Amino acid sequence: MSEEAVQHEAAEGQEQATVEKVEPEGKTFSEAYVKQLREEAAGYRVRLKEIEDSEKSELQKAQEAAESAQRELAATRTEAARLRIAAKHGIGEDHLDFLTGSDEEELEAKAVKLAALIKTPTDEEPPRKGAWAPFDPDEGKSPDGGGMSIAEQFAAAFDQ
Repeated sequence: MSEEAVQHEAAEGQEQATVEKVEPEGKTFSEAYVKQLREEAAGYRVRLKEIEDSEKSELQKAQEAAESAQRELAATRTEAARLRIAAKHGIGEDHLDFLTGSDEEELEAKAVKLAALIKTPTDEEPPRKGAWAPFDPDEGKSPDGGGMSIAEQFAAAFDQ
C-alpha cells in the first residue's frame, strides 16, 4: 500500500473511533464514555437554553402587546366617558380640554363645576350695537304719532 492509502485508512479509523459510542461494561465507565456523555449533555443544555430564550422572547412580546392593547382600551373608554358626560352637561368642544379625570365619578364632578362656570349662549346679554351704545330695539322704526302728520306733531310739541 502507498503511504497515502495508509494515512487515509488511519484517518478513517480515528473517525470511526470518535463516532462510535463507547459502551459501559458493568458498573465501571471508561473516561472516554463519561466525557462523551458530558459533551452530549452540555449540547442539550445549550439547546434547551436557546429554546427557552426564544420562547421567553415570544412570551414577552405577547405580554407587551397585551399591555399596550389594555392601555389603549382604557384610554378609549375614558375618552368616550368624557365626551358623553360633556354632552350631558352641555359642555362644548371649546371647553372640552378643561374636563379631565381618571374615572367617571371624577369626570362627572368636574363637569358639574365646569358647566356652572360656562355661560351658555341663552344666558348671555343681547348683542350690543357698538362699543359705546347699547342695542336699541326700536331704532330705525318710525314713531307712532297717532295718525298725525309731521307738521301736526311739530305744532303739538310747541303747544305743550
